Amino acid sequence: MLPEIGHLALAIAFSCAVLQGLSVIPSVRSLSFERLGDVAAIAQAAALTTALLLLIASFIQSDFSVLLVAQNSHSTKPLLYKIAGAWGNHEGSMLLWAVLLGFYGAAFALINHLQRDERQIAISVLGVISAFTILFLLAASNPFIRLDPAALDGRGLNPLLQDPGLAIHPPVLYAGYVGFAVPYAIAVALLFTKNFDRINVAEMLPWIFTPVAFMTLGVGLGSWWAYRELGWGGWWFWDPVENASLLPLLTGIALAHSAMVWKNRGGLAHWTLFLACAAFSLSIFGAFLVRSGVLTSVHSFAVDPARGAMIFSFFVLLAGSGLGLALSRMRAAGSVWGFALLSRETAMLGGILLLMVSAATILTGTIYPIILEAVGSAPVSVGAPYYNVTVTPILFALLVVMTCAPLIRWRDHELKTLAKELRAPLGAFVGVTIIAGLFSPMTAFQSMLFGVGVACFVAAAAAPSSGRPRGGYQVKWKRRDFGILFAHGGFAVAAIGVLGTAFLSNEQIVSVKPGDQVSMAGYALTFQGVHRYEGSNFTGERADIILVKDGGARESIITPERRWYPAAETTTTEAAIKRSLWADLYVTIGDLSVPGATEPDWALRLYHRPFISWIWAGCVIAFFGAMVSALGFFGAIKRAPAPKTKTVSGYEVAPAK
Repeated sequence: MLPEIGHLALAIAFSCAVLQGLSVIPSVRSLSFERLGDVAAIAQAAALTTALLLLIASFIQSDFSVLLVAQNSHSTKPLLYKIAGAWGNHEGSMLLWAVLLGFYGAAFALINHLQRDERQIAISVLGVISAFTILFLLAASNPFIRLDPAALDGRGLNPLLQDPGLAIHPPVLYAGYVGFAVPYAIAVALLFTKNFDRINVAEMLPWIFTPVAFMTLGVGLGSWWAYRELGWGGWWFWDPVENASLLPLLTGIALAHSAMVWKNRGGLAHWTLFLACAAFSLSIFGAFLVRSGVLTSVHSFAVDPARGAMIFSFFVLLAGSGLGLALSRMRAAGSVWGFALLSRETAMLGGILLLMVSAATILTGTIYPIILEAVGSAPVSVGAPYYNVTVTPILFALLVVMTCAPLIRWRDHELKTLAKELRAPLGAFVGVTIIAGLFSPMTAFQSMLFGVGVACFVAAAAAPSSGRPRGGYQVKWKRRDFGILFAHGGFAVAAIGVLGTAFLSNEQIVSVKPGDQVSMAGYALTFQGVHRYEGSNFTGERADIILVKDGGARESIITPERRWYPAAETTTTEAAIKRSLWADLYVTIGDLSVPGATEPDWALRLYHRPFISWIWAGCVIAFFGAMVSALGFFGAIKRAPAPKTKTVSGYEVAPAK
């Protein structure tokens, strides 16, 4: 009975989404009441939440008469992964996408102070987006299809997804993907009415920082899972699906900075609205890549290409209408550059350009093989060498800009004053570059890159005490300003982790038998042997390795594993990781190197990863900073006065400040 109620809830949600989409039409609105779209958005969110809860209940009850449960669950699976199984597949993840979109729509209906026309257009646009998503669920990805006769047991969730990080990764990442729908809707509304007064950007800012925060944390969680679960000792593989998540994140960060310039200086209005449309369009494009089957990836669902065609059609509609509208209103937006060369807005423009160049570079590397294959050319692979050569210089330049920008005032800044404020980060850069060059295997350029990362962190930490106006009084910092500084500091910490891991790591593969000892990065590892055991829904092989710091007493035992999941007929690797603030020692066991021998040797893969934990610490810090900023901007729009309007060429336009 639960699946039938869930299907009914989806149908109700679709009706509410259609009503919300049509609420902008005066004749429809006049049939009921002024806030029709708001009520429809809230009702839609409630119906979608009901549908998701009913699907989760079917997974918890192991109702194998539901096709999705039979394909993605198992009676012996732990409860956490039964719940995660509800969204660990195409249909369930699309339902989660729709639920989060409903939440954003309801929240926007309750918390916004846009003018009447812009508000109603934005609500209607969100309704149209929701209507397509729910229609896609009902027509091509229904999670409540019955299986007759019911299966005796399920196939189980993909073992690679049976990890705590993957249980929470999709909801967090989707909260970022879907969240860009709100700035997209606001941008379309402002473009349609030609209302480019910068007071409107105050309404957009919290809806920009919120998805950027969730995208940052979601990408970090995905990287953390790949490092722990896939057994290859790395944190980013430049997989096309991984890249697809970077595109809206980089564009969203550029959007946030462009919106800040618009809010503080009245410039870059057109850039802001264009980037708002681009960020959500790239989110839909990422969904297309993951679900269309055009890519082969451990991260992709690789489902029916017909479904991918539907998503691609929606992407073309969104990108074409939003970006086309932005281009057609370019002259009306009046985004003319007139800022001082040495000013924060100029530095932020430089950062925006670098972010967009990096996004374009990654997009090119991601779709180039797809295009070649589509035109019948021989398949090619674009991997880490391409991205290392192209993205690394951009990262270097971006870190330089991030080091300077927080220390520069709006409007104009004296070079002599800036030189004084750069003393601390410059000293950090010189010191770290010299130390890294003398005491590490880094090249001169690598040492400089690492030094810039540390300088960027020092600049972010020093920024609250800098930026005094000419009168000599200390600037009053608001909560959202500190949030922005935490976001910059988190990025710098993550950059240090990336650079340290890239340039200081070492690894080796050795063949061992019980009693053998191996040295790695100041540790002595004694291999004790392998024993087998039975898990809840798998059979495991666990190695016992005594880990001793060179010259020290016995320190600990680490236990890398391999697991066999009979239901999925899949083997996974469980790494043993000795963590510290400065480096990780990462150990996995591989296949027997001498099969059939009386005392077979085992393959040990050893990785030493300096600073790798800083990558995820930086993501968490940046997430915290972006969320603090978002909450600060939410608080600001509650107090913002409603702008006065005037009529220009038939449009209601707020006067420019």
